[in-house]
Amino acid sequence: MEGLNVRAFIVTGLLLATAAWSQFSPRPGKVAGRSESWMEQVAPKEVEGYRFIPSTNPDESPLCSYKDPKMVYDVLTPTVGILARVYESNGQKFDVTLIASRDRASFHDPRVCFTAQGYNIVNEDQITIPTKTRGNIPATLAQMTGPDGKPTVAVYFYRGPRGFFGTTMSLKVALLLDQVKGRTDLDGVFYRFIPQGIDSKALDPQRLENFIGLYMDKAGKDSNGYF
Repeated sequence: MEGLNVRAFIVTGLLLATAAWSQFSPRPGKVAGRSESWMEQVAPKEVEGYRFIPSTNPDESPLCSYKDPKMVYDVLTPTVGILARVYESNGQKFDVTLIASRDRASFHDPRVCFTAQGYNIVNEDQITIPTKTRGNIPATLAQMTGPDGKPTVAVYFYRGPRGFFGTTMSLKVALLLDQVKGRTDLDGVFYRFIPQGIDSKALDPQRLENFIGLYMDKAGKDSNGYF
């Protein structure tokens, strides 16, 4: 029993030391050449016949579909940027948001972003997205109510230096361990997909998952593996 207590004390001490080191270590800085404008260039503009709808707002870049509110940037402070694009084909639309950052603090619980945009998560399930070129991607399927109060669904997941993660905590733990080990390629990406459409089939999770698989294959090719 005494040996067990000693081991527990050591483990607790290591965890506290790691947490303190993480808290007071300097925030990762920007990487030259990576910015929101760069994201606009390397993220997919078309996915299997789905083309993104350019913003018509003169205050926004035509290489995005819309700009997230300033509050989202203030809360997340991404070191690279945020890119929101809506892809459309024959009335079916998919709203895709990418958040890229080298700072773990940028990857909050998705409820922060969803709430800021008027969504409310009702239930979550862990799923797997099959792709042709990137294996099976772990993800979270969220059932939500939208800003209009109507039901909708969303899928979100993350990419870190060592692969894909289906939850916020799994990504943050991986990034922390990589930082402790001295890795410098600490960029992470948050992916969020919400279907929009003209009929009830727009909410079919399988249709959404199929699009995500196509998107991830194209994103990996267009961005040389970054997205």
